[in-house]
Amino acid sequence: MTARDTTEELPSGKNIRITYDESGEKTKETHCYGMLDIACTMHYRAGTQVGEDYFFKRRLVGRKKYEKERLNFPDMRQPTKLWTIVELSC
Repeated sequence: MTARDTTEELPSGKNIRITYDESGEKTKETHCYGMLDIACTMHYRAGTQVGEDYFFKRRLVGRKKYEKERLNFPDMRQPTKLWTIVELSC
């Protein structure tokens, strides 16, 4: 089996892309508008979320900036609570 991606475009224009490794495990999931006008990428290891990256206007930004800007995009996902990621990865 080879690595593969799936992509879905919602009526709002938001795109969701999920990347799977050779064994079929999800390794990355990205929710975005445009060419990284705003985006959130979740990283997975062994089926567990281990991190997130946030983008705004094609730049990597911090969580605080992403949370502020995502209010203009009602269907963008909320950031995962940091304690949840730590708890899940232990």
